Amino acid sequence: MFKNMLHQNLYLKLFFDTKRSFFANFLATCFGQPCDDVAEEMLNKFLILHAEHGLNCSTATVRAVASSGADPFNAVAAGICAFSGPLHGGASEEVGLMIDDMHDNSKNISTFIDELVERKQRLMGFGHRIYKQPDPRASYMSDILAKQKAKFDVISSYVNISQELASEVSKRPYFSQRGLYPNPDLFNGLLLRRAGFKSHMNTALLCFSRTAGWLAHYYDSIESKAPILRPQELYL
Repeated sequence: MFKNMLHQNLYLKLFFDTKRSFFANFLATCFGQPCDDVAEEMLNKFLILHAEHGLNCSTATVRAVASSGADPFNAVAAGICAFSGPLHGGASEEVGLMIDDMHDNSKNISTFIDELVERKQRLMGFGHRIYKQPDPRASYMSDILAKQKAKFDVISSYVNISQELASEVSKRPYFSQRGLYPNPDLFNGLLLRRAGFKSHMNTALLCFSRTAGWLAHYYDSIESKAPILRPQELYL
């Protein structure tokens, strides 16, 4: 154990530079070498954009655990468990893997969507429980891709797939009639891929971002002396 700690400390000393930003140091320790400025910028935007999003499933879980007087580590751990589900934070990873599959197997996007609709399956990356109009977070990331296109040249093939998916879905009344517009999961993986991460890291990095919001809710619950959460049930 002591040997492992020495190795970890040496690793940090090799790649952690006090003259660099937090984001640049984080990327350097992840990949073992300094990152470029665009990677740092994209990770920065991603982490800030997803730090907080109201009283969703995972945040409500954190507040519920906080109300019992549990410590912040257990409260955040509970939030991570809730966030990992494929209908919550895990959806971003599912979208990334879907786009990877389209990219690696050169799938026709129009045909892919037709087959999903025919089978009545969910098209990941579209729709949101709250937003029945375009999600402002997704719109923000879409604007980044459009206005700063040159910064994504190294992953342009993945960007093209996401944009083509959004364009193809926008033409179909089936989706607009159901309020199914692009959500952040369609674009999350692109910002992270440009920062150097693969799709299987999407959920973990979303948790990394969301922890800031979870802790804000945790301390708000503790400091407000909110009573222990006890929802009432109505049996019918």
